[in-house]
Amino acid sequence: MAITEVRVLKQVSVLPTQDAINAQWVTQVMRDGEVINETTDYKSYSADKAAEFSNDVANASHYMAVLGWTV
Repeated sequence: MAITEVRVLKQVSVLPTQDAINAQWVTQVMRDGEVINETTDYKSYSADKAAEFSNDVANASHYMAVLGWTV
């Protein structure tokens, strides 16, 4: 009876009018491959958090390019 926890990026929203990016994750606790609990969390990134966004999200440069952000 193995219990594991998986965090999955569910959605990224680029907000050009606010110069921000929002990310939504789902964290699933699984027992023997079956989800027994699920939570959702959100995080907003501004231009000064571009490096943090780059570390948190795979392929972040694709989203950052829309806003002209660089790391």
